[in-house]
Amino acid sequence: MNLTKILIALDSSTGTTTLMKIAAELAHKADAELLALYVEDIEWFEASKHSFTQQISSYTGEIIPFSEQHITIQSKALKRLLQTTLTDIGRLMNIRYSYHEVRGVVNKEQLDAAARVDLVVVRWAEHPVRHPYKLSRSARELAEQSPVPVLVWNAGSNWPQSFIGICSTPDRSGPVIDWTVSLADIMNRRAYLFWPAELDLNLDDMKSNTPLSVSFETVKKISERHHDLSPEELKYYRNELLIISRDNLTQNPGDYLEALTNSVLLL
Repeated sequence: MNLTKILIALDSSTGTTTLMKIAAELAHKADAELLALYVEDIEWFEASKHSFTQQISSYTGEIIPFSEQHITIQSKALKRLLQTTLTDIGRLMNIRYSYHEVRGVVNKEQLDAAARVDLVVVRWAEHPVRHPYKLSRSARELAEQSPVPVLVWNAGSNWPQSFIGICSTPDRSGPVIDWTVSLADIMNRRAYLFWPAELDLNLDDMKSNTPLSVSFETVKKISERHHDLSPEELKYYRNELLIISRDNLTQNPGDYLEALTNSVLLL
């Protein structure tokens, strides 16, 4: 697991401070650099130029002023808040960090930035009180298109106590095993590997077919067989971090995430 630069995708949500703390703690433990990116959505500025567009509060249902001047004032205040919050957290955690802002198409700017780091951290839910949960647009697009692993965060303010790697077959589960064990070691958490119960699992065969950065004795020790590894079953492990390879999914990553309530690391 190579983890030297972590990108945190910032937005205007109420959960952004928690996201910064989560990413900063990981950067501190991994001795990695934290890069924060806030993208001013150019589509909002274009829409604000039209007199007929309106903005409605998702909390109260009230109409909010939506002029270009109002959006600019809002954006400036938010950028100052994000930068100040990151500075406070970065100094507190004693990490290397930098704050970046750009105006553009959110998906494009985030994906361009993702290509220059080792991991992206993004907030999970579009709305903190909405049920059922929906991925934010940026989280969905990163989950589906990011060239590097994406940590989609949907939990409280602390890292969960256990990390669970969802494996498929020994020859296709090397990255999941490496990330699960290595990340758990960095964060001082428990690690587990879940395998399909119907799989004819012979971990000894992995020695010659699947190069790993961890010992096979460790793999054997933390492996468990499960009859059901569907999202419907895995959502009951909501206080654990799930680690899953996008290559092993049989459905769209965004749809898969929305069937869960967990924080998920997508490889």
